[in-house]
Amino acid sequence: MKEILVLRPAYDEGMGEQRLSAVLDYALKGRTYRIFRRPEEFQKFRREQQGESTLRVLFAVHLGSSGINMELFRWLAAMGQDCGLFDGCAGGVIVDGDGDLYTKSVGRQLVL
Repeated sequence: MKEILVLRPAYDEGMGEQRLSAVLDYALKGRTYRIFRRPEEFQKFRREQQGESTLRVLFAVHLGSSGINMELFRWLAAMGQDCGLFDGCAGGVIVDGDGDLYTKSVGRQLVL
């Protein structure tokens, strides 16, 4: 089974990620995966994997009650600066939040 690359922007506001962690533990059970918390880690990995066949990528993002994850903005900036960052990748998105607001709009940002 192919390795899944989990892009999980770091979240600094306490214990808010517990539910997302539980979902990922269940979804990834028995699978090989690698977690990247910062865009620089993923960019370095991608440079080392030139020519690799299709990579499986999963964005897993937690938003606090404000609907903001500051590290996600760094990921979005890296994506904007390197348009080929996800060439050859297939992926999915999971966005969890403390409330009902902003999860869908953040998901759309990541997909587009």
